[in-house]
Amino acid sequence: MKRTIAAFFLILLMAVGYSCKDDIIITPPNEIIGKYFGEYRVVRNVPTGTQTKRARIEWNFKNGTEYDFQILETLQGNDLCPSFGNYALEERIALTNAQNPPPCTGDDRDYPDGEFVLQRYPNADSLYMLQIVTDPDTGWTKELFLKRDTTSAEE
Repeated sequence: MKRTIAAFFLILLMAVGYSCKDDIIITPPNEIIGKYFGEYRVVRNVPTGTQTKRARIEWNFKNGTEYDFQILETLQGNDLCPSFGNYALEERIALTNAQNPPPCTGDDRDYPDGEFVLQRYPNADSLYMLQIVTDPDTGWTKELFLKRDTTSAEE
């Protein structure tokens, strides 16, 4: 009797294992495509303390791989420039190939480039992106607070 029960469980285990090998994993759609308005803030360590730059921005996530943003108003500091590049969305968001169009004279380190923690707020249709580099001399914090534009159609 024990062998019959053991054989039954062995067959059941093999059947479950075999049925799982063809599972299809469906990735969620890129939910962040669209136009957003918000604020971009860069706080950088400098020899005299910290330097803060803030701007109101328009941010566009396009076609699942590209982004761009425009400076609408400088709120603090100066030399933040519009930028564009690529992004990849997984558990975090990776912004790559950041560039700014001429004639910007801003600091390349202020681009939103690299890996950011991404928090999504579905009810408010908002995003929060955070990048922290901890180095006492050259570290920085970059933050993006974005709210989806609900007045225009998505691109």
